Amino acid sequence: MKRNAEIGLFTKPSKPERITLDIATVIVWIKISAFFYLLTVLAIIDIIRKDFGTIGKKALWGMIALVPFVGWLVYLIFGFGKGKKPGVGDTSTHRDL
Repeated sequence: MKRNAEIGLFTKPSKPERITLDIATVIVWIKISAFFYLLTVLAIIDIIRKDFGTIGKKALWGMIALVPFVGWLVYLIFGFGKGKKPGVGDTSTHRDL
């Protein structure tokens, strides 16, 4: 039994090291989070303004945009050009004076 104790099989684990964050690290993480939050909000606003043909497609793009950190990028690459702004190419709302 002594031999096993010498190699550390039966020793108590030491206390876990405490992780400390300084204020500069916290500020950097807040800035990164705010940046991604802003991009997500801009993607959601764009989705709300555009017409994707059906409400289901609009909801799908909205859910994709809500995926943390990468959803806005997926929307920008694949969905941004799919929606049409209302009024573009639609002459039914224009009045002839």
